[in-house]
Amino acid sequence: MAARTTTTLPSTVLTVQERRILDILCATGESDAYIAQELVVSVRTVTTHFCNISQKLEINGRCKLLLYWLRNRPQ
Repeated sequence: MAARTTTTLPSTVLTVQERRILDILCATGESDAYIAQELVVSVRTVTTHFCNISQKLEINGRCKLLLYWLRNRPQ
């Protein structure tokens, strides 16, 4: 799938928790287990959030998500 081409801002598409997960990924580059520990949720929850983020933004792959978020995250 191609990256989202609409003008919808990520802050209106993603939930607060999904944005937190991307922020932690960008800041640390750590694993799902680390992100889960930081947010006090299960690894499965983090994995599910990544799946939902990928579907909402129409971006496959963690590296592509990371690049997208670095360029488009709300300030």
